[in-house]
Amino acid sequence: VSVVAYDDQVRTVALPASGDRHRTVISAIEAIEEGGSTNLSGGWLRGRKLAGRNSRGGRASKNRTCTLS
Repeated sequence: VSVVAYDDQVRTVALPASGDRHRTVISAIEAIEEGGSTNLSGGWLRGRKLAGRNSRGGRASKNRTCTLS
């Protein structure tokens, strides 16, 4: 799991982490505050880039990007 927050700026809130770091990820999500405009495309692109880090070197894998606004 990784988390990206986006308003008029795009921020990586939590780098890719496994489920054993769920408390850290939850804390990072809870610290997100509302901001300005919505840079949805920038947030999605950053999320896509982070999801790509989890590729398994040629083996089949699934990566998902979910946007919430």
